[in-house]
Amino acid sequence: MHYGSTVASDDGERSLTHREMIAIVEEVLSQEKKKIEQRSIAFYGFKIIYASLRGCSPWEMQWCIQDAIDLKKEFPNLICGFDLCGQEDAGKPLSFWVPDLLDMQKQCRDLDLHLPFILHAGETLDDGGDTDSNLYDAILLQSKRIGHGYSLHKHPLLIEICKQRDIAIEICPTSNELLGLCEQMQGHPVYSLLAQSVACTINTDDPGFWGSSHSHELYQITMGSNKISLSGWKRLAEWSLDHSCMDEEEKTERKRVFQEDWRLFCAWIIETFP
Repeated sequence: MHYGSTVASDDGERSLTHREMIAIVEEVLSQEKKKIEQRSIAFYGFKIIYASLRGCSPWEMQWCIQDAIDLKKEFPNLICGFDLCGQEDAGKPLSFWVPDLLDMQKQCRDLDLHLPFILHAGETLDDGGDTDSNLYDAILLQSKRIGHGYSLHKHPLLIEICKQRDIAIEICPTSNELLGLCEQMQGHPVYSLLAQSVACTINTDDPGFWGSSHSHELYQITMGSNKISLSGWKRLAEWSLDHSCMDEEEKTERKRVFQEDWRLFCAWIIETFP
């Protein structure tokens, strides 16, 4: 979601506003939730990270910030974070937007709104330039997670800060390969981050564009190294729950279900491969 983004109404007569789009999503989720609960499915639903284009004008950024705050007030269970998206090295660096983002944080504090930053940063082969330096600003802005963080492995101090502050790195293998950041998964820095116990989650990046599924992203990680143990895969799954945007009650329940499913999975392995 960003300034100027719309979808057509069912009759094609007009464009729906952001508020109207999210109201439809909330209504559908409410209707489907009852059906899902009847089937005893534990993992379902989704939340929305409001993302403004990082290359937009200052006026457009102000509009997006106010729009995100207004939507958070009206749909607190759906809007879960704020991001700047778009090609990182072609847009403005995070440092350009720091005054606006700090003002947004103040507004959220005054309104008692929990709307954390979940910022793209470090999606680059650059070393020390603006795009690489976005990592510093994302951390200083207290980003809950960092999108891509591809250049993070070059910064030992930032790695330690991410561990201390429990900042997760959103790894997107297929995107990194297709955009030329790494030629093959064997050379991906994710394995260095995992070896240093940096919290990572495995994700798709624009799956409709790249044609990749989450299962394929996990497959990419599997094929890139044979060093990840079964317990390592469990930790990756746990990190995905720990750093999700679910509320604490939801996390507790999902973790309970996951632990039970994991126990059954391990029992199946023992029985199947004695």
